[in-house]
Amino acid sequence: MIAGLLLVAVARPGAAASETQISMRLYEARRDSGDVKPSVVSSYYLKANTTEDQRAGSDGERERHEIRRIYNLATVQMISEASWKWSPDQLNREFQTQVVNRRQFTLQLTMLAEKHHFQIEVIDGENREGNTIFESEFNLPQNKTIVFGFEDTGQQTYFISLHRWPDTPAPSEQIVVLKPGQTPRLLKLVRPQYPRIALSSRVQGTVILEVRTDDEGRVTQVTVRRGRPLLTRAAVEAVKQWRYEPYLVEGTPSAAIFNVNVTFQIQ
Repeated sequence: MIAGLLLVAVARPGAAASETQISMRLYEARRDSGDVKPSVVSSYYLKANTTEDQRAGSDGERERHEIRRIYNLATVQMISEASWKWSPDQLNREFQTQVVNRRQFTLQLTMLAEKHHFQIEVIDGENREGNTIFESEFNLPQNKTIVFGFEDTGQQTYFISLHRWPDTPAPSEQIVVLKPGQTPRLLKLVRPQYPRIALSSRVQGTVILEVRTDDEGRVTQVTVRRGRPLLTRAAVEAVKQWRYEPYLVEGTPSAAIFNVNVTFQIQ
């Protein structure tokens, strides 16, 4: 059975006076066949890399080199990345799925009430009640990076990198939560690419997404609400490129939040 990687970010309201953003990267590491695997889970701070190295889409070459050097690894490969924002006035949960060696992990990142304080938990299993293999509370100041290493029950080594960007003032724009049937008119549609592994496994279904647009109709945030793990990533990547007609409140363009359905069907 092919399982997915579930990434969950949780923020507690009132924990910050401005918007907090954290970028997450998950790496898979391999040693030479003769090396002895470490028995202790470890963590350490890295000096902040260049801005370009931290941006989404870069392969984190400097960070991978640092991890490979410290732990004397043969290879370090990035297999997943995500970026989450916490607003001071609401509870945010962000999800991302990724197939990892036919195993499922749940990674949960929680921003605690204390300033700069977070909690991370890694669960090995098909549900949130599985085996917790790593749990830690830590401080993460702005513009700093922290890296955690852990092994799954099959002794495969992984590293999680968390980089906190400088906090920014929370947006003060009015956001309207739309009911079904009130979705703004779609101006630009980008169809998702059917994932090869889902196609070969004949996986079909509908992915339900929560979409946030700004006052110009641009998609600024996409959150998975429900869907088959093998399909959600492709749906999110497509919807991020959509463009809507601005939603008007008494004639004034406004930011909006609404749900959209993306259906994958094999012809």
